[in-house]
Amino acid sequence: MSLIATLLAALSLLSASDTADLQHAAAALEAEANARAQLMAATPGAPARALNAGDPVLDGLDALSLAAARHASAIDAAGGARDLACIFRGLSADAAAWPEQLAGMDRAADQARAYREIARLANHAARLAQEDIRSAPPA
Repeated sequence: MSLIATLLAALSLLSASDTADLQHAAAALEAEANARAQLMAATPGAPARALNAGDPVLDGLDALSLAAARHASAIDAAGGARDLACIFRGLSADAAAWPEQLAGMDRAADQARAYREIARLANHAARLAQEDIRSAPPA
């Protein structure tokens, strides 16, 4: 096997690990956020629920942010599609911004909408992680 083929195989293995971590983090966050959205939507006028350290959504957002950033780096390292790496950097930043936004919400209805958006973000991350890193993102 040539040196280039060996390096490409090694990069594929690294990317596969990043992809699995990303998909796992995204799936767990999507499930938790969807469940929270339904719970909050049942009592829209109620006060928002405070999120404490160790909350599954906060931990999920941290995990997704980190996994998306690592995936963007893996795409860059493999010489992959710059558009796709940029999208994952954006997903990482979006996930990192949600905890502060959630903390500022007053009503359960606001949290329900936020959790639906978080679930959508996680779903997009999981779907995009399936893309070949050398391809352009899907239309």
